[in-house]
Amino acid sequence: MLDRRTRWDEGTYICRWRRAGALTLALGAALGAGAQVPTLPEFEIRDQFERLHTDRDLAGRVVVVVASGRKGREANSAWGAALRSELAGLIADQRLVVLPVADVRGVPGFLKGRVRGGFSEAPERWVLLDWDGVFGEAFQLDGDVTSVLVFASDGALLARTAEGEPDAMRVALIAATAREASAAGS
Repeated sequence: MLDRRTRWDEGTYICRWRRAGALTLALGAALGAGAQVPTLPEFEIRDQFERLHTDRDLAGRVVVVVASGRKGREANSAWGAALRSELAGLIADQRLVVLPVADVRGVPGFLKGRVRGGFSEAPERWVLLDWDGVFGEAFQLDGDVTSVLVFASDGALLARTAEGEPDAMRVALIAATAREASAAGS
């Protein structure tokens, strides 16, 4: 049984999904009345090709962050591919971006080159290498699983989940949230 609930807190859209009684995507429950909604952090992070990416590059777009540590790497790729496929139209219209993030904080400096070389060599499969843990610390991400966070075009966090491999239902739910956010922001 799928039960989709939404609520409005101080003008911010917060989604919660329940499946068979287990909360699989939650933000609203973590926020009390009047609590400040988390936002996309300010960042300047390089990808494995040393290209700089910043939060300013994403201004005005819905952002879907797909982040993981070492143990979530394979699921991260699968989530990214599934979401890019599901949201291809919004990506092509530049209203949405899927932002892959590798939480590589704690990697010793002398291993950075080796870690960087372990990522795809295909330019279209870039991944932000978050050496400082900007996303991991801001959202207390679990490095053992892939975390998916959806941010509105104004940067407000709409939804987050920590999952293993993607399945059609979870991808569809996250894509629906991203589409709704894009429609609301246009």
